[in-house]
Formats: sequence, structure tokens, C-alpha cells
Amino acid sequence: MRRKKWSKIFYVILLLFLLEGYAIISEPMELDATKLLLGKLFGTVTELEGDDIEITKFILASEKIGYLTLFHILYGTYLSEYFQNISVYIFSRARDRKKWFTKKVFELVGLSIAYNFVLVGMLTALTLYQSGRSVEFDFWKTVLFVFCIQTMITILTTLILNLCAIRWNILASFLITYSIICFFIVAAIRAELNSNLTIWNPFCYLGLQTGYSLLPTIIWDGFLCIMISVVGEKWVNHMDISL
Repeated sequence: MRRKKWSKIFYVILLLFLLEGYAIISEPMELDATKLLLGKLFGTVTELEGDDIEITKFILASEKIGYLTLFHILYGTYLSEYFQNISVYIFSRARDRKKWFTKKVFELVGLSIAYNFVLVGMLTALTLYQSGRSVEFDFWKTVLFVFCIQTMITILTTLILNLCAIRWNILASFLITYSIICFFIVAAIRAELNSNLTIWNPFCYLGLQTGYSLLPTIIWDGFLCIMISVVGEKWVNHMDISL
């Protein structure tokens, strides 16, 4: 059972070849590797600011959201399935519900890390092949930051998905979670560059622009993950196990 849980991670390889298979058979294009990598993970919106300075916002949208959706399909009920099937059995024997919930959250974190390690790792390899250029240290720093951001977005949205499924049902959880995701994506597309909806939007990245850093985004996403986990822990701890 445990092996099956982890082996599902590799389904992302099939999706990756479906979306990026052309890169394997195409010739190197002599493109900037950093922009190419971000373009593979996020959709892009280009705007003009000031003296016709071109600014690119990288937004998790279009077919690129498929990587996140696949993880949701695989693990969107990772926590909630316990409550649907064996909640009374588990919680009548669990001495500490908080400890049980924390353990399951860390398992979900581990799955997210492994999933995005495979995803970002393979996209990086495809990027290096497709770019055909040598890369600097800044490229590898961007790879690390993007991996962290992608992982925390996966954790954050999957936690919301699971908690909504516990409270209501799977259909409602997907509707609520993807309504939230769509709101932030649309806000990122329509918002001005320096607005709070752009700078603090977990689905919009400005790290390539002069004066912007990915670190605040990572810290903010991490804070949101912790807050959702704390809320979920308190929620589970006060649940009626007879439900």
C-alpha cells in the first residue's frame, strides 16, 4: 500500500511527455534557459511599464496548471478518505488527534516534495537540452526557488482540497479549491504590476524582474501552508468522530 502511494508520483512523467514531448525531438533553440524553464511551468503575461520597459509576469495558468491538477487527482483525498471510511476506528484508538493529523500532513508534504522534484528535475533537463546554452549559477538558484514555490503551492492547495472534502464532499472541495485558484489567477492577470494582488499572489511570480526577489514569495507561501495546517489541526481535533 505504501509503495503504491509513492509510485503514483511517476504519473507526472506521462503528463510531462504529453505536454513537453516536442522538446525531445526538436533542435536546440538558443534561448535563455531561465525564461524557458519558467515558461514551461507557468503561463506568461507581458506588460509595458514606464518608458516602455517590458515586464513579464509568470502566472500558473492554462495547460501548465495540469501538473498541479494531476497531483490533486492523485492525492486530493489523501486525508479525507480516512474520515469517509475508518474515522471512528482511527480516532477511537488515537490518543492524540493532533499528532495523527500532523503525521499525515508531513506525509503529504513528502509526497509533494517528491512529485515536484521529479517534475522540476525533468523540466530542467528538457530546458537545458532545448536551450542549447551554457547556464550560470543564477539559473540553478532559480531552479531551487521555483522548486520551493511549486512545492508549497502544491501543499497549500492540496491541504485546502482535503480539508474541504472532510467538511463537505469531494465535488464541493474541488469546486471551492479551484474557485480560489481561478480567482487568484484572474487577479494576477488583471492586476497592475505593483499591486498587492500581484506581489503577494501565490500564483504569480516576478522573480526575474529587476528589484524583485522570489524569497518573499517563498516565505509568504510557507506562512500560508503553516496557517492552513494549524486550522486543519484544530478542526480535526474538535471533530465529532461519530460523523
